[in-house]
Amino acid sequence: MNRSMKRWCGCLVFLAAVGLPKTASALPKKPIAFTLQGIYMSPMKPEAVADVLSDGWAIFAMPEFQVNPFLGLGAGYEYDHFYWPGRASLRAADLFLGGRFHMPGRSGDNIPYFLATLGTNGLPKTGDHWRGNTRASIGLGTRLGVVPGFSFDLGVHQHWMFPRPYNMQYVEVRWGIAMEFGEPEPPPAKKPTQAPSPTVTTTATVGSPTATRPLP
Repeated sequence: MNRSMKRWCGCLVFLAAVGLPKTASALPKKPIAFTLQGIYMSPMKPEAVADVLSDGWAIFAMPEFQVNPFLGLGAGYEYDHFYWPGRASLRAADLFLGGRFHMPGRSGDNIPYFLATLGTNGLPKTGDHWRGNTRASIGLGTRLGVVPGFSFDLGVHQHWMFPRPYNMQYVEVRWGIAMEFGEPEPPPAKKPTQAPSPTVTTTATVGSPTATRPLP
């Protein structure tokens, strides 16, 4: 098992331990979130590239809209810088669309999630910039609630860059913050329950009149 894969597995164990949901300080979640993360990354494949490139760093930013209690959709930007000892560094960036699938929770909870992104090259294909077209990623993470509306965000992600001959695969370890904005959606109002109205029954008795004759 190579060094990058060991890091991946170690981070998964860590996230599984700290990502258990809690409900200490609970308020309704707000509809808009913004995530800002710093990234440490390590190339994995192809081996010819992984042996040449050293580890690198990146910045990740993504605003998203909470579609429902399980899904947030957004768009964002990631900038990567790989070290290339003895030569100019390799730089890459992408503009992407992303979807975050997560456990339902309230603002301030610890909430595990799965994030997937798909993006296009965000830099001109000149100099020490990456020359490919498409990047995709999947990853696991958790938001550790600090106070309602503010969380620490930790995650591990796998990236793929296309097409050949500019393809590369690398793993990322992310840490940063997540903030929530906007007014939370109010819970649906309960319909008032009405007490059953009393039932009034009217009984009519019809009879023939009785004639009385006086005694003599």
